[in-house]
Amino acid sequence: MIKSQKNKEIDRIYQSYLKAEKHQDYFDSDKNKRNPQYTNMILDQLGLNYNPINILVTGSKGKGSVSKMISELLLNFNEYIGLFTSPHIEEFNERIQIRNKVISDDDLVESIRKVGTIVEEIDSNIPVNKYVSPIGFLVSIAMLYFSKNNCNINVLECGKGAKYDDVNTLKRDYSVINTIFREHTRELGETIELIAEDKSNIIIEGQKYAYSAKQKDSVIKVIKKRALAQKVELKVYGEDFYADNVTISPKGTTFDVVTRKKRYNNIVLPLLGKHQAENAAIAFQVCEDVIGTFDVELVKHSMKNINWPGRLEIIGHDPVIILDACINKASASSVIDILKLIGAEKIGTIIGVPEDKDYIGISDEMKLISDFIFLTKSSNPHYKFSEKQLDSLNVEIPSAYYSNLKEAVLVAKEKVGEKGVVCILGTTSLITDVKKIKLNND
Repeated sequence: MIKSQKNKEIDRIYQSYLKAEKHQDYFDSDKNKRNPQYTNMILDQLGLNYNPINILVTGSKGKGSVSKMISELLLNFNEYIGLFTSPHIEEFNERIQIRNKVISDDDLVESIRKVGTIVEEIDSNIPVNKYVSPIGFLVSIAMLYFSKNNCNINVLECGKGAKYDDVNTLKRDYSVINTIFREHTRELGETIELIAEDKSNIIIEGQKYAYSAKQKDSVIKVIKKRALAQKVELKVYGEDFYADNVTISPKGTTFDVVTRKKRYNNIVLPLLGKHQAENAAIAFQVCEDVIGTFDVELVKHSMKNINWPGRLEIIGHDPVIILDACINKASASSVIDILKLIGAEKIGTIIGVPEDKDYIGISDEMKLISDFIFLTKSSNPHYKFSEKQLDSLNVEIPSAYYSNLKEAVLVAKEKVGEKGVVCILGTTSLITDVKKIKLNND
């Protein structure tokens, strides 16, 4: 298939949103902007007659990692596991996978056309300031594709929230809430408790279990209240399952997982950070509830071969270049733990986070170990970046703004030297942009 033809079809996914965007207040909340009922209309009109086991995942960070780990574990026991994550890193097709194989261009285009006909009919009959969400369009494509291929278990990552999220319209058997931070305040609410309330709506009456990562006291209180109201048993990190004996090296993370039924020893992940061990513990408990206990050696093989781009990923050497989809202060602390282990002579940090997100919190953390901080931008036209962000930083180390990402990386490499580290942190669209530029001569 000609790439431009595929891209033209992908553009259809965003047409309804782009039509409505100019009639909306950018600073408005999800409550006043999102319309997940339109996704229900799409799914109803598709008439799939499809009732798989669905596992939904939300949280502030690590949703994709947990989704990937659950999917990877389940692949050992089932031929037909669907995985839906968002956004993609390099190729749009990555968002929809079956057995680690991304949807083909032909299947993607065919599905867009079928769903698009329904979306365009809905869009023509709704107010000009309302829209069919791109995520709603995409999850409809995913469910159509999973149905066509007889997937009997699907793992689906929600967007920023849950209460008004289109993925959350799906019937689910299990739901996961990864660690919640104060983020996306414009859309979800100013306080961490309001954000937790939104995301806790992933728990609905009739599902089998819900799971929560380690949370702040005020957050777990909100989640437990929701689970109790919905009559769903909640399993909590540190109470029902946990990671133990966690050790980290530049090559990966080694740990044990303890669940309600079993202890799984010496698990190795090629991902860096204690939080990844905690993500794995959630995945183990979920999968144990779905399929029962499993063979440790089989599990070790699955975990050892996980690849999840843009999650504390080493993408270059001499100097070491680390890439992470870090969008807030809390996430930056995990990055710092890894940088301390590496023990570089010089560290340069590049941050590409929109002006309405927590770029200040990230810089406040990273300035503690960095020799300099650069701000930059991604190519996503829906995010706002500007040189004015530099004026908001409270740093005593050299700082600069580069509108050209590649220039920022090249200058940072030169400044840290071959024995240093360049740490690139930012929104997923920045991760995608980094993947497209050549960073090393090897």
